[in-house]
Amino acid sequence: MCIRASFGRTLALIAIVCSLAAGAHSQSSNGGIDTDPGDPGTGGTSTIDGKIYYPGGRTYDRRINVKLTSASTGDHYTYTDTNGAFTFRRVSPGSYHVVIDAGKEFQPVNETVDIFSSGKARSRGTGQTVTLQINLEPAVRTQIPAPRTVSAKGMAIPEAAAAAYKEAIKLSDAGERNKAIEELKKALAIYPEFMLALNEMGVEYLRLHQADKALEPLRAALKIAPDAFAPQVNYGIALVRLKSYEPAALSLKKAVGQDGSSAEAHLYLGEAMIGLGDYANARLHLVRAVELGGDDGIEAHRYLAAVFIETGQKSDAVRELETYLRLNPKVKDVDKINQVIRQLRAGS
Repeated sequence: MCIRASFGRTLALIAIVCSLAAGAHSQSSNGGIDTDPGDPGTGGTSTIDGKIYYPGGRTYDRRINVKLTSASTGDHYTYTDTNGAFTFRRVSPGSYHVVIDAGKEFQPVNETVDIFSSGKARSRGTGQTVTLQINLEPAVRTQIPAPRTVSAKGMAIPEAAAAAYKEAIKLSDAGERNKAIEELKKALAIYPEFMLALNEMGVEYLRLHQADKALEPLRAALKIAPDAFAPQVNYGIALVRLKSYEPAALSLKKAVGQDGSSAEAHLYLGEAMIGLGDYANARLHLVRAVELGGDDGIEAHRYLAAVFIETGQKSDAVRELETYLRLNPKVKDVDKINQVIRQLRAGS
């Protein structure tokens, strides 16, 4: 998934509000809500928060069953929300497997999670919170996956190219961005029309804060698969980061047209509209992101505050910032946000 882009404005308050955008994804979309407080879980105090992504980085948008299993406690089940997020609460110490079957299009997932015992945590009635990011992989590596994420040409991908792509994903998951890019280059040297690899290269450059380098592979991905959602959104993100707001808005409008249920696409389109000074449409898309929920819905409150500051609605801006802090209390820049809130109240 692409990182959140910081978003500067000329007015001092806007700069303070929007420069906080990095690091906004510290909790899963359902992490703060206990949907079934009567469920004893496996009898512990720890939590497993997970989020599922399609190949290429788009948030998984279907509700599916997720199994938590161990030899000592048996099987427990939950469902993802429409942003790919899931949570297991009240997990006791032990070794577990998170098992996901997302259908015949994707390889089965079996992630190991170890919950450690802590005397101090037990005495406080608290435990660990383990966060999982699960990137689905195509079921058959030698075939192009579904046309939503890859080329619809149906051409076979050479095994060597598929192997290099798979290695790139592993390196990316380990934080080795530059090495991942080198593997993607190998894959593309073998198979230049490997749309997944092109999109992933764009994502890696975005994660390295090199939006200018992300543009070329994302353009190439869209040339191969003009209707693919993931590179369309990622291309818009790169343009927003480069402050090319007009083409960013065009790309993100197309993405929203392809998938109107994507909070991420609405969020970035809202950011582009702020850059263009179109606050009415910015508000429209940011409110939609809030309605769709998840991490991007939480982030949208920050940008709505920027819209309200620009349009002189200080009390509404305060409300949005306070909502943001309530939903994301561990944000690193909490002191700066509170400073903005105080300034807005004083200005009122």
